Amino acid sequence: VAWNSARAPAERDFSLESVALENTLSGNARAAHNAVASVAAFLVATPPFNPSQFSIVGRELLAQHPYLEKLAYCRALLVESAGARCEDPMQVARGAGTVPAMDWGEVPGIRNPGQAADVFAASAPGPDGHRRLWLLRWVSEPGADPASRGGLLAVLVNVDRLLEGGMRTAAISLLLNNDQANFGGRQVLISWAPGTGPGAEVLALSREATVQMPAYSLRLRMD
Repeated sequence: VAWNSARAPAERDFSLESVALENTLSGNARAAHNAVASVAAFLVATPPFNPSQFSIVGRELLAQHPYLEKLAYCRALLVESAGARCEDPMQVARGAGTVPAMDWGEVPGIRNPGQAADVFAASAPGPDGHRRLWLLRWVSEPGADPASRGGLLAVLVNVDRLLEGGMRTAAISLLLNNDQANFGGRQVLISWAPGTGPGAEVLALSREATVQMPAYSLRLRMD
């Protein structure tokens, strides 16, 4: 009886927090995806797009979505054996001061133009060792050379902030993956487990949530 009476509040708390995390991830991930799709559509509908216009659109998106860190667009991306370079870059990043030049070589997915029809996701280790999630979209502007690869829109997502607003306590283990069968497979974005004190009771509670997009999905496991 004592065990059941202690378990019931823990189950209730876990259910409330896991649902909050699922809803937060779903809302933020879909908003980020839609933001990339909207900017890509605007690039196509408003040629020629200049850096001033891009800055206005980018600043507005960063203000609306705190989990977005950077937006960059390369109208003429050149992918060579030595790496990638952009001849006509535009970028907007969070923070004050001068923004360092975009290193297009750090963006995964640039050798995968077959994803042109959809926003797709890829991740790579960042300078601090944490995984970085990029949402990417190939863009073909009107009048562009049909033989060219086209432009690439890249949006950097802060994966930790994707879950902000859903975390209420520090007692849940989290595993967040980016699943993209045709590009890189499953990539771990967050793997976090809380510490447990001596004698702490561990309850076998678990919940999984998936945010499914046309070309990728984000999967969250909570224990």
